[in-house]
This record gives sequence, structure tokens and C-alpha cells, in this order.
Amino acid sequence: MWERWRSLERETRLVVGLAVGFVAFRVLVASLSGFGFHQGWNEGHYALIARGFLDHSLVPRYAGRYVYSVPPLFPYTVAASYLAFGTSVVAARLPSILATGGLIVATYALGRELFDRRTALVGSALLAVLPFVQLYGGRVQTDMLMTALLTASLAAIVRGYDRADGTRWLVAGGGLFAAAVAAKQPSLLLAGVVIAWLVADGRFDRETINRTGVLIGASAVFLLPVAAWLAFNYSLNPTTFVTDWRHELFSRTSPFANVRLLLAIGLSLGATPLVLAGAAVGVWEDVTASIRELQRQGLGAHAGPSPLTWWLLLFGAFVFYRTPQGHQYYALVLMPPLALFAARGLTVTAERFAPAVPRPRQVVHLVLVAVVVLSALSGTVVLFELSGEFSAAEGGGSHVAADAGEFVGDEVPENATVLVESGYSRPVMWYVRGEFPLANVSPYGVPGLDEERIRRAESRSAGPVYVVYPDPAWAAFPAENATVVHRTESYDLTVMAAVGAFVQSDSKFSMYLNDRGLVIYRLNGTA
Repeated sequence: MWERWRSLERETRLVVGLAVGFVAFRVLVASLSGFGFHQGWNEGHYALIARGFLDHSLVPRYAGRYVYSVPPLFPYTVAASYLAFGTSVVAARLPSILATGGLIVATYALGRELFDRRTALVGSALLAVLPFVQLYGGRVQTDMLMTALLTASLAAIVRGYDRADGTRWLVAGGGLFAAAVAAKQPSLLLAGVVIAWLVADGRFDRETINRTGVLIGASAVFLLPVAAWLAFNYSLNPTTFVTDWRHELFSRTSPFANVRLLLAIGLSLGATPLVLAGAAVGVWEDVTASIRELQRQGLGAHAGPSPLTWWLLLFGAFVFYRTPQGHQYYALVLMPPLALFAARGLTVTAERFAPAVPRPRQVVHLVLVAVVVLSALSGTVVLFELSGEFSAAEGGGSHVAADAGEFVGDEVPENATVLVESGYSRPVMWYVRGEFPLANVSPYGVPGLDEERIRRAESRSAGPVYVVYPDPAWAAFPAENATVVHRTESYDLTVMAAVGAFVQSDSKFSMYLNDRGLVIYRLNGTA
């Protein structure tokens, strides 16, 4: 095995070491925080589905409700982690951490197919330090697994079309594509990426057609288990199944509902401006090189844009069109092509500016890469702190949902109704575990929590009513007949505390710029 390792190219060993280092670092950070305010709903949601699979392995449900709109692969990987390591936050996060390690290697493999070893190495390194990859690479969310499988699938597909022994790679690419679809629905767009690439590249020969048939056939075979799983769950409860998927596909959000936050957070903070600038240079170079080659050789030449360009176009259009409000993490799927194009852009920039400085091109390139990496790491510090992942003042991350959930499980009677602010509802349900009926936990939005909503909860509850409320909140608590029965320790900011001192907001955004916690009220008008 050692000889096999030594026989690998230096760049390959570096990338594998980078992936292992990322996994070790992210496991450590994941152990320092709990499910929190920023996308904690998703973490609790998927963790609860996976925990349910331990009791009913084919049916996704928890709190008495079926959850059909989540493809099965990711919750199954989390359930497998529970079986291997026990039911814990770190075990729930481990599949995403391992998937991100795989994504780093897959990005390198794709970069080698499309560029060269050095560009692939820099691209995978840039990917590993992107703030969004650092954050969501350790969260219980489907997107990292989907992105890793998509990247690996495209790397295998490109190799399958470009190599003499391509058939086995196309079969592997079809299997990875099917797995990506089983992780999250947008993976289907990869078919459009491949078709656009082949057509624009002028690949209409019989060999390409035959290989495409192999790819389609392999994908169809590997998708059969997914189809069988969906058919089985449809047979159990057709009405709920159709309602869930109709809402997921057609009613969940309006078009272009989150463009501003995608630009401000998903790209500017999640990918960082310098990486975006480098990627813009790389895309420009790819497109202009394709145009020059087409002008030189004509339409019959294999000179179309890189599949990465089509990836950015098709998935980018989907992300901006389909992302619901507040779901900036949809931009994660754009990170591999952005990182690889940024690596290519840095190479092009170094080549153009090296003659103007008294240093070799390699030195200029290394300096550019170092500056971009440092800027990305700075963005990661900010994003970790704002999201509750890690704050130096805390020596870890946010645990306020765990604190509140444990209080509910230990101190609240089982016949009570507990209203929890929506962003914290699933994390609190996760931490309650088996100590309190999950069906008695109901989410609410702060703007919608008024006296009427509270009266309805009191009239329907068999016992007392408790309200888990943000602290600080962006609206005053609406009930006067309430007693504070518990207040969690706050999650204290460090770097961003100075920003919060100068920025005043009466919206949910205020939670991100202030030390945050939860306060639990008991309504005195209930028995």
C-alpha cells in the first residue's frame, strides 16, 4: 500500500492530504457546535428523518408526519452513520464532511481532465477554503453530497468520452449521476450540461452516439432503485405523496425570490470576490478560446466551451430562478466550476502580468493564489461566526437550541404544547429526543405570533402552553400573561460584535449581528 501511495503523482498526494486534513478539521469544528439558528431547521429536519429510518427503514417520517419531498440517499447515509457511531450531532454531520472530502478529490479529477494537474491542484485547494464549502461541508444538508456526486459523475463522463477505454467510465458516470439524483432533484440538470457540451463541441460521430447510449442506459439502470423507492412510498399514502411533491416542485417559492441574498451572501461571501474575479477571467478565457478555434477551424471542430461553462449557465440559471428566500446555500452547486475557473484565471493573470514585475511567473502565480486563499479564509471566519459554527468568545459554536430542547424534555409536562420559533423548531425537536412528544411541538414565525395565535394554541392544548422565543427578538413578545421559566446561555459574537454595535435592525437580520439566545415563556392563562 505504501508503494502504491509513493507511486502517485505529487499533486494527487497533496490533494488527498488536503481532503483528509479537511475532514479532520471539520469533524473537530462540528463537535464544538450544535444545531443552531442559521439553517438549523434543515439540520434538525434531515437528522430527524434519518433517525426515523432506524425504526422504519423505507418510510421517511417523524413527529407523526410523512416527509416525501426529500430524496432518500442523504438521510440513509446519516442513518448509516448513526448505526456506526451512535446518534449524535457529529454522526449526523459526518456524511457531509466525508462528502466534502470526496468533493475536493473529485474537483481535482475533473480539473485534470479539463485543464492540467497544476490548475486542478489549485482549483481543489481554492474549493477547500471557500467559506460556503467550509460551512456547509460540516452541516446536515443534502447539498454537499449532491455536489460531490455531480462533480465525480462529470469527471467520469468527460473521461469516458475522451479516453479509448471510456465505456467503464461512462458506466461509472451514469451510476454517480443516479446517486446524485437520489441525493437531490436538481442533479437532473447534469444531463443538460452534458448534452450542451457535446452539441456545442460538434460531437455527432457514431462513436459519440454509441457512448451516449451507454451513459443513458447505465443511468437508467442505476435509477431503478430510486424509482422503486418512490413507487413504494406512493403506494403507502398517495395523497400525501402527491401533495408533498406538488408543493416542492411548483409551490415552494416564487421565481427569483432570493436574488439579492444570493448575490450578497451566496456568492460575495460564500465564494468571495477574489475567487469570483478569478473565475470571471477563467470563463472569459474559455469562451474566447472557443470562439477563436471555431473561427479558425469552422463548425466541425471540437472547440466548444468547457462543460464547466455549461454547468455555470444551467445550474446558475436554476439557482437564481428557484432558490427560496433565505436559502443561499443553493449556490453550493456552483462552487466546483467557480473554483476551477478561478484557478485557471489566476494562471492566465500570472502569465499576463509576470513580464511587468521582476519575478518569475511561478512566483507571481504563487502570490496570487496565496492572496486569494487568505481572502477566502477571512470570509470563512466571518461566516462561521455569523452562522453559529464557531466564535472565539465562545471557544466553540452555538448550543442554545440544545439548551432549550433539553429544558423542554426535562421540565415541560408531556401534555403541554410548545411553540418554537420556526428556525429553531427542528433543532429543538431533535434535542427533545424521546423525552417529549414531537407532535406537541409547533413552529411559528415571529411576525405571525399574535394574541389570536396564542389563544388558539391555548384552546387546543390539553395542558399548559410554552413559547420558545428568540432573545433578542425583532418584535415584542405578544402576551402579557406569561412567565419566563428558562433563559439559555447566549451565543456571543467576537469579530462581528463590533459590526452589531453599529448596525440596528428591526428584522430577523438582527439575530445575526447580536449575541443570541432563547427565552422560554409559560403562558399563565393555561392549566
